[in-house]
This record gives sequence, structure tokens and C-alpha cells, in this order.
Amino acid sequence: HGGTHAPFGLDGTADSGRADAPIVYTAAPGENALVSGGLSIPGTAFKAWSKGPPGVLRADLSTLGVTKELLGGMQTSSMKCVGDCQHDKSELFLDGKAMTLARYPNKNVAGGWEFLKADLAGTFGRISANTGGPWFLMKAGPNATRIAGWANGEQDQRSGWLHGYWSKDWADCYRKLLSATPVTVNGTAYINVSFEAQTHNDDNVDTHARFYGVNLISELDQTDEFYIDEDELLLYFKPPAGSEPSRWVGAAAPVLSVNTSALINLDNVSHVQLKDLVVAYGRGNGVTMSDVTDVRVENCTVFGLGRDGMTLGGQDSSVVRSSIHDCGCKGLTTSGGNPAQMKPGNIEIIENTIKKVAQWKRTYQPPIAFSGSGNVYRGNRVGQVPHTCITGAGTNLSFSENVIDTCAFESSDVGAFYTCGQGGRAFWSGRGSKVFNNTFKNIRNTAGTGVQGASVQALVSVWWSTGSVFDVPVM
Repeated sequence: HGGTHAPFGLDGTADSGRADAPIVYTAAPGENALVSGGLSIPGTAFKAWSKGPPGVLRADLSTLGVTKELLGGMQTSSMKCVGDCQHDKSELFLDGKAMTLARYPNKNVAGGWEFLKADLAGTFGRISANTGGPWFLMKAGPNATRIAGWANGEQDQRSGWLHGYWSKDWADCYRKLLSATPVTVNGTAYINVSFEAQTHNDDNVDTHARFYGVNLISELDQTDEFYIDEDELLLYFKPPAGSEPSRWVGAAAPVLSVNTSALINLDNVSHVQLKDLVVAYGRGNGVTMSDVTDVRVENCTVFGLGRDGMTLGGQDSSVVRSSIHDCGCKGLTTSGGNPAQMKPGNIEIIENTIKKVAQWKRTYQPPIAFSGSGNVYRGNRVGQVPHTCITGAGTNLSFSENVIDTCAFESSDVGAFYTCGQGGRAFWSGRGSKVFNNTFKNIRNTAGTGVQGASVQALVSVWWSTGSVFDVPVM
């Protein structure tokens, strides 16, 4: 029935149906059934923050039963710039819309991301007054002073992070801000900004690298922004203009994502259907399907996830006429069949809308990530992402009648439909696939760096073997 329902999991034969009698989890006719990993925060929990900027409210989460473990954090097990999702932090939602973790520069009026640029940079090493670790230099001025304030302010010092494209315009990652100290280089005054080194080789910084500061309470200055003090269990929020806490009651209350596991988890089940459900507000994935057979997801809406909207691995299964949006990482990840043996998985991804993913990790988090053999992707609308829209590798795959719209607008060296570097070379048997009758729109870069987007080869970057067919009209 309608209302909010707790996350759930299905496992093995005990939760499976039969081919002639599938088990269907669906909303009652005319009712809105939400499977949620979020915590509603009533308007009465918020008070004006007397020490903060005008319009900022504060709520004590401890009175709502929230612990530090429920809030996650910026640090994850791996912080690689290529591939990893890197997300474990609670997010705030109001009226179904994701709010923005306090940052500088702010998003622009259209919701696009703005960046600063390093004036000088290098790799590991020390220069005068450097505390160690990767570093870059900002010329003395307003931006340098601002960054120094983050590194030396009591609250921002322990919570501040930098997110950027540090050495490649196709690889972004988060780094913990360590210090910002004045230096003079060849007679010019700078501040030397350093962040904590990682255990892998993603720490290089290039001159003019793009970045912004995030998770900064001092930058809580724009409507829709929030900040969470995980140690003190306090939530700070500057709500949209005209949105009053007195109206935040029941379903209209802000929601904080606290559940870290998949909201619906299907493991080794068969003959199960999910229909007409809304799945939202989790720190992890929305719907995870592993080793499933004859599982169908139809007319579901999945959004507000810290990681991926859906993952589907198995055979003879499908996702049909569903919507996935506003996820921290990928939209829909699919795998089925054996590419080396060219054994079909018979996965069908049909007439879905998947957009505005990669909201946390920007690169290699496409609306559709694919692998396997003998699977069909038809009639989907995907887009509004900063990097690639469709990526993967496999054999005997079919992509047709899809609309790929607004991709690669913040990154470079990538195609809207991208296989090169994403397993194509490893799958030497990758052949027999077809990409035909698709529409590519608004494939362009606005970040001032080169992007593949003005030719057929740019729209579809391919490393597939003999036997694949790409029929892409130039528009």
C-alpha cells in the first residue's frame, strides 16, 4: 500500500516464484509506495543558527536517534581518481530534490558546477613551508585567502575537502585538505595548498587543475546548501526561499539518507517482479540484483542514491519503462552472459529514462554501464552527465533507438558512447555487436578542454573487434 516502507532483501529459492507464477512486489492500484533508506526530519527539529549566516537552520540529529555510523563520511576505502565511486556520506533531500553539500565556488544559476584553477602545481615533494604531501600553489588574492581560511579554521580544518580534476580532465577524485601556508616563489606571493597523500598513484597535480572546496561549514551561504557535523551530530541547512519549517510535516519533511546497503536486494532469486515502486534515499545502491533469473523491473522510479541506481547481473531478466535519476555514481549497471564463450545473457533494457547521475563522482559513472553477451538496449533516453553516457564492452550486444542527450560536458578524451579503455582491449572476443538507429544530441564540452564530440568517431569511441556494426548518422 501507499506510504513509506523499509528496505528489504530476497534470497534464493525461499523467495523465488515459478515461471508460471512469478512473485510480484507492486504498489496497490492508485497508491504511491516508497521504499526508503531515509530519515524524515520534522520542521520542529530545526532552530535558527544564531552564530551562522542569515537563513541557516540547525537540527540536533541525536534527538532523532541518529548515530555517527549512520552518517558515513567523505573518506571511503579507496579514493582512486579513475573508476571508484568514493561515496559514503549522508545527503539531504527536500521535496524529492537533492540539496548541495556546502562548497565554493557555488553552483551557477543553471545548476552547473564551477571550479577554481591551480596557479602552479607539482607532484610529491616539499617546498618552503610545505607540510608534505601533494601540493599546488594559488597566487595571493581572494581565492587564496579563502582557501587559507578553510585550512586554518577550526571547523573546516577537520572537515574540509577538495574535489577536482587533478591531472587529467577525464579523472576526478576527492582529497582531504591538509594545509594552506604562505610561500614566495621567484618573488611572487602564493599560498601552498596541500592535501593528504593516498596510497596509490593518483596524487599528481597539474598546473591549472580544476577543483573546488566542499564539506565546508564556512561556505554555507547559498540556498539549498547543507552541512553535517558527524562528530557533534548536527545538521545545518539553508532552505530554499519560501520553504518554511512549519510546513515540513510528514511526507513534506526533509529526508536524510542513512541506509548504506541496497534498498532492495535480490540475490540468486528467480521469477520475481518489481512494479510501480519508488525507491529512494540511500547511501548505497537503490536496487541490486545478483545472479538472478527471470527478474523484471517495470515502471519503477529510483533516485536519491549515494552510489548506483540499479545493478542487474544474471540472465533472462529486464528493466523496462523505469526512471533512474539523481544518483551519486552510475545509473544502471548490467551484466549477463559470457563474452568469451559468446553465451547470451538475454538481458533487456527497454524504454527507460536515466539521467543526472554522476552527481558525486563525475567520471566513469554513466547512466548505462554494460558488459556480457547477447543483451539488448533499446529505446532508452540517457544523458545530462559530465562524462560518458554509455560505456562497457561485450559480444553480440544490440543498441538501437536510444536517445543519448547532453553528455561529456565537463570532461575530455571521452565519447558519449564509450568502449575504448573500458574493457574493449581485454575482450579480444568482443565482436558481433550492433549500434544502430540511435540519436546523439548536445554532445559537447563546456569546460574549456578538448572533448570528442564533433564527429562520428567522437560520438562513439570504440575498441570492438571485427564483426561489430556502428551505424551513426552525422547530425
